Amino acid sequence: MARTIGAFIFPVTWEGWTLNEATDKFKQLKDFGVNTIGTESEVYRDDLIDLAHRLDMRFVGGIACFSEHGREHQPLHDRPELWPILENGQRRPLMEWYIGVVPTFDDYQESRLEAIERIMREHELDGMVLDMVRWPLHWELELRPGEPEPLQSSFDRHTVERFLAYADLDLPGDRETVPEKAQWILQEHRQVWTDFKCQVIADFVGRARDRVKAQRPEAQLGVFMVAAPDDQRAYLVGQRVRDLAPVCDFLSPMVYHPVLHQSPQWVAQTIDDIVKLEPDNVLPVLQVDSAEGEVFGSDWGRAVPVEEWRRIACHAAQRQDTLGMVAFTGTALFADQRGEMLADCLRDANG
Repeated sequence: MARTIGAFIFPVTWEGWTLNEATDKFKQLKDFGVNTIGTESEVYRDDLIDLAHRLDMRFVGGIACFSEHGREHQPLHDRPELWPILENGQRRPLMEWYIGVVPTFDDYQESRLEAIERIMREHELDGMVLDMVRWPLHWELELRPGEPEPLQSSFDRHTVERFLAYADLDLPGDRETVPEKAQWILQEHRQVWTDFKCQVIADFVGRARDRVKAQRPEAQLGVFMVAAPDDQRAYLVGQRVRDLAPVCDFLSPMVYHPVLHQSPQWVAQTIDDIVKLEPDNVLPVLQVDSAEGEVFGSDWGRAVPVEEWRRIACHAAQRQDTLGMVAFTGTALFADQRGEMLADCLRDANG
């Protein structure tokens, strides 16, 4: 299979395009070297999927697994037990647009799996990428340098009971409050807690892959990965490479250096770190610019100078140890000759 050169486009962008407008955009992206359109939605336009296929491009969908931002968090109000509980006993607060969802409820997991199955059954997608398939963390803000260690969650009664059963542990009788229980777990059983979190996520991903393959055997399942060292990522969000690699087709670290207030050099190092753990199955997502963040009510960090984007794109294009790259966002390629720069990088890399 040819290396993937993807362009992620938010549904709020493509849902308003006419077919003629979409045709112009897709053709322009193809001229930039893009061969895969990526997005994330529970509703798809078959005319755009068909258009991509007619242009010999792939169309890959996505879904938010453990977040209800798309429904303005209403399910958390309707069903409060889904609201993550921090180690201090408080509900996890709204940060920008994000709260998260407790990932340990079987019926909620099943509702997300059914949505994945429905999407793959109803639309001729070439793959599906799981987003927010993690324990609660607004990593874009909470993992910036200088920020305090993020608080763990969730310590709701249901999750604590599941953890105790998983670890074959009995809660000491003097641990009555949520902070007391959390302190005991995190101080005395941190590794088992981490393993539990990773098991919950890997089990869900494996079942999602089964649903995808049952509908479209040739479709691929990917996972958007928090861009952090593997041990930290496992502890905070339950995403560990060795657990996820066997149950999905590719891993996509979101190496958004402006969002995380990191340097361009950090991008290459972060990709290196995950490639060492899982050679040949890594598809990094690169931030093209930050201008669109304000549109979505998010802080995407500083602007990316065009020459900085060129260096990042060319480095990614020249790598032979990844599956390719994805531009985030694809629509940012239309500004300031950034798409033409990507095309130049790909031509240079291909000799």
